[in-house]
Amino acid sequence: MLYRRWRPLSAGRRERLRGDARAALVEMVVDRRDLLEAMRYFGDSFDEASFVAAFHRRREDADAAKLVNQLQWPLTSVVNQMNTVLSCSVVLSKLRGLRAAESMPKVYGALRDAGVITAPEAEQFGRLNHVRNSLQHRYGGVADGQEVHAAVLLAVGLLHRFGQDFGGWLRETGVVEPRSGHPEV
Repeated sequence: MLYRRWRPLSAGRRERLRGDARAALVEMVVDRRDLLEAMRYFGDSFDEASFVAAFHRRREDADAAKLVNQLQWPLTSVVNQMNTVLSCSVVLSKLRGLRAAESMPKVYGALRDAGVITAPEAEQFGRLNHVRNSLQHRYGGVADGQEVHAAVLLAVGLLHRFGQDFGGWLRETGVVEPRSGHPEV
């Protein structure tokens, strides 16, 4: 497949993109820890009924709101961090230009078209980003408790496989250097 030629990046811009992606990888580790911890507030198996009930009560019940918010923050943050890593890396790998990398659906599409991820994985990232947008920005309406619960489980699954799925590609882009001192993806 032929890709559009993007304007060459300056060495400084390439290093800033790598730095942004590396910082996001470090934050992903913290966000993953916080997300897993917040899930425990809803039972050892992250009980859907318990979470959905708390999500529904969060506007009237401050205690329910605290529990839900302790989960929502790391969920939205971890999606932001994954998006940062992926958007910076598609520019570094010349799959998208800087401006085109600002649209996450286009980033997921470029990754799919390049064979970095499959079509079902692109759809999963799209669903996860939709819930993040709904929670963080209220785009397209407010997510419901079941959507958020499913998104948490999806995020944990994607995080679990992130290094395996993207490690080689992130090394090729220069985001991850072998034994660089950065957390292994």
